[in-house]
Amino acid sequence: MELSESIIDRLQHGEKQLFGQLIEMYQDRVYGLSFQLMKNEDDANEVAQNTFIKIYKKMKLYKGTSKFSVWIYRIAYNEAMTQLKAKKRWVFGFFDHESNEETAPPEVLDQLNQEEQRNQVQWALSQLKSSERLVMNLFYMEELSYEEITAITNLSLANVKVKLHRSKKKLKHLLSQQEFAQRA
Repeated sequence: MELSESIIDRLQHGEKQLFGQLIEMYQDRVYGLSFQLMKNEDDANEVAQNTFIKIYKKMKLYKGTSKFSVWIYRIAYNEAMTQLKAKKRWVFGFFDHESNEETAPPEVLDQLNQEEQRNQVQWALSQLKSSERLVMNLFYMEELSYEEITAITNLSLANVKVKLHRSKKKLKHLLSQQEFAQRA
């Protein structure tokens, strides 16, 4: 879901009271992307907060050449990369801040199997490079197009496609190894 063009236009013309709507609409997605990259709640919150500050300051720079959400993701991505470079570290792991272990009903075996499968997928994803996880998340979780991913990551279209293809192959291999190990 995108912010309407009329609200974007009004924000660009100084109606700052509408900024709350922008934050409300995009805060979860910006935090999710930030958390995936930073793999730390405090750092992700800082990236998200700095992202919205930059959006507030640069709202007039949005030209409408891409979807508004892609513009926002690009700012969040750049902010996270800036922080990661400043700390001289690269974070591994895939974002999973929605664990519902306490509320999961234990009586259904299928649900347990789904939880086990989810954990296996999370583990397999954590074995990928950060850039591979990011592209997988943007494509499958955020349902962005190849072109939108290239705009966010500054990777070429071919590189995005290659990363997705290789990441899927790695995941398949890792998951099949894990399944074999469990049966042994």
